[in-house]
Amino acid sequence: MIINSIELENIRSYDKEKIEFPRGITLFEGDIGSGKSTILMGIEFALFGLGSQKPEALLSKKANDGSVVLNFEANGQKCEVKRTLKRKGDALNQDPKNTYLKINDELEPLSPTELKQKVLQILNFNEPGDSRSESRIYRYAIFTPQEEMKQILFNSERRLETIRKAFGVEDYKIAVENSKEILRVLHGKINIFKERFKDINNYELELKNSKENIHKIENIIKETETQEKELKNQRKKIHDELETIREKILEQRELLTNKDNIKKQIEEKIDEKKKISNQIKQTTEELEDFKEEFESQKSISKPTIKSVEEINAKIKEFSEINNSINRLEFQVISHSDVIKKIRVKIGKLSESTTESLNMQLKTIKEDRTEYQTNVNDLQKGLKMKQKEESKLEADKEKYENDIQNTSKLGAKCPYCEHELTKDHVQKLEKERRQSLLDTKGKLEKVSKERDELESEISKLEKIILESDTKIRTIENAIPDLENLTLTIRKLDEIEKELKQTRDKNIIPDDKGLPKLGMHDKPIEYFTALKEALLEYQNAEVSITNIEKNMKKSMNAIQQYEDDLKTRTNQITKLEERLTEISGKLKMFDGIKEQSLDLQGQEERLDLEIKELSNIISRNNEKMENEKTTVKECNEKISESEKWKNIHKKYLNYHVWLDEFFIPSVDKIEKQVLLSIQQRFNEIYHRWYSILIDDPTKESRIDENFTPIIEQDGYEQDVGFLSGGEKTSIALAYRLTLNSLMRQESDSMKSNLLILDEPTDGFSKTQLAKVKTLLLELKSQQIILVSHEKELETYVDNIFHISKSSGISKVTRLNN
Repeated sequence: MIINSIELENIRSYDKEKIEFPRGITLFEGDIGSGKSTILMGIEFALFGLGSQKPEALLSKKANDGSVVLNFEANGQKCEVKRTLKRKGDALNQDPKNTYLKINDELEPLSPTELKQKVLQILNFNEPGDSRSESRIYRYAIFTPQEEMKQILFNSERRLETIRKAFGVEDYKIAVENSKEILRVLHGKINIFKERFKDINNYELELKNSKENIHKIENIIKETETQEKELKNQRKKIHDELETIREKILEQRELLTNKDNIKKQIEEKIDEKKKISNQIKQTTEELEDFKEEFESQKSISKPTIKSVEEINAKIKEFSEINNSINRLEFQVISHSDVIKKIRVKIGKLSESTTESLNMQLKTIKEDRTEYQTNVNDLQKGLKMKQKEESKLEADKEKYENDIQNTSKLGAKCPYCEHELTKDHVQKLEKERRQSLLDTKGKLEKVSKERDELESEISKLEKIILESDTKIRTIENAIPDLENLTLTIRKLDEIEKELKQTRDKNIIPDDKGLPKLGMHDKPIEYFTALKEALLEYQNAEVSITNIEKNMKKSMNAIQQYEDDLKTRTNQITKLEERLTEISGKLKMFDGIKEQSLDLQGQEERLDLEIKELSNIISRNNEKMENEKTTVKECNEKISESEKWKNIHKKYLNYHVWLDEFFIPSVDKIEKQVLLSIQQRFNEIYHRWYSILIDDPTKESRIDENFTPIIEQDGYEQDVGFLSGGEKTSIALAYRLTLNSLMRQESDSMKSNLLILDEPTDGFSKTQLAKVKTLLLELKSQQIILVSHEKELETYVDNIFHISKSSGISKVTRLNN
């Protein structure tokens, strides 16, 4: 596996950053908290998701969404994965809509869990695809966070589980566990199957008894059916008599219904006569009202000889004159406001001419160009001074560190390894102090020159700012000044037109127009005249309509009187029909008592027949139950024979798994683990020898893959080792696992290795051995995160990480 690039957007302290990963050994350096570990967290998140990590630890606090895009190569395929975090309300989760895997330019949208499963397949990692679990193989063989680096020495159970998964040995354990689970299931099923055929003799006895009971029940049903038939014949005879009685009762009910309907009709006709009398009275009153209205409309006279159309024309004419006056008055106000606003806006410049302002603008722009040229020249000089000052600061810090380290030198020079004398050390310290003094003098001089340049630049920039303000003021005033002149000219024209329009707003003398006292208000005058004329015209129409209504009312009164005579005749005929029906009803006296007697006999016979039917039904049900029992017994006997055969087959499976398969798999697993442990111990010993050069201490890997430390032939507890020794052993263990994984997996042949602060607690001697270790790895790509300056000389590429205003930035340095 090779990492090509990573893009971080709103991830922890990164705003938007893309990092191209070169081949070879790459070092990421920077202050604590600058964002080094965030890059490693981003790589793991892109490949395997959150795992046990909380999304709040990754997404920037100020953002609602963030993403990581990782481009890498594995098994000859170019791959790109993207994962996105999205905040919605109080919830923060991965966004499945912005998650994908791209292989050789073919993009496939996936859910976060599906993406992890795909990545594990690509890397050939034998691990579950659960999105909530981290990749232990990745954490042990490729990348281990600094805080977990030394845990590999103490957590033996987790360490051995990871070894099993990394090399496929876990499959043997799973096979045994699955086999034991199958044995447990088989044992339960064997007992269940035995239980299922234990009652076969009872089923055969029950079958015999049921067949005898069926014969007895058949005889009882035959006798009961004969009795039921005789009772049904008696009931039919009574039922026929009852049907005849019921027909007569229906005829009686029909006559009673007709009698009630006729009484109702008589009442309705009486009510109709009352309503017609009320309508005659109401219509007579309406006729008197029409006569009064007729006399009222006759009294309205015609106000003028002019027509409505002529009056409307006059109203329209004077309305247009009024609209023109209103429009012109509004324009006068609007133009006056514009003139006032322009004069307030440009102030004294309103007294100038456009030509004088253009000349003034040209002069200011020329002066500003000259000032800007001077600023540019001074800034170039300032950058040179700042660069010189930074170099002197670095020299000063170097000399101060050298002076501090002089007293710490041992018996040998760390560079040439020659013997060091006291005079040599004092001379070396004196030379370094003189160099420091000279550098401080130069630094003070350069700082003073830099301050003078910054002061001069500030003065010129202030003058340029004032010039820009004057330029904007004049440029904005020129079009306003031109607009002021045009507006004043337009206002004079509008005021002249307004005076001419007002002179037209007068009513002319006309003999056809009456005196209404409103000659100074033309529109109100003609509107009142129009309303009086329309009132006269409406009165003429009303007189015609009233005459029609009067005639209609007189006709209605005659019609109501005719209807009243008709209703009286109808009531007389209905009373005659009612007398006739009352005479027929006397023929049906006593029929109800006769019907009740026959119904009682019929109900008694129904109860007796029902009781016999229930006896037959109960016996039929008993016989069906016995037949069901016979069928069930036959099925149970057959089923018991079947389970007896299955019980024998499962018993054979149980013996094979328990006595042959499980012991064989256990032996194979132990042999495979022993082979891996031997290879693991050989490679581990090589890395251990490079990192720890102490002939009194030896280290090996035991059968549980635990690192054992021996000093002078005695085992030593890892907890009593120094910090640097613990880090060395943990690093040797991780490098061993990485080396073996490269042999086992095609995706790991490039031997990608990510080391987070791998030299924590190392002495200078151990740091010097790191170079040998890195060369021994022979990896296409190694990524280091460290604050150790000594490592810079051992690597191929250096990236510096800095943080400013809470935002992390990555800069590649020349090595």
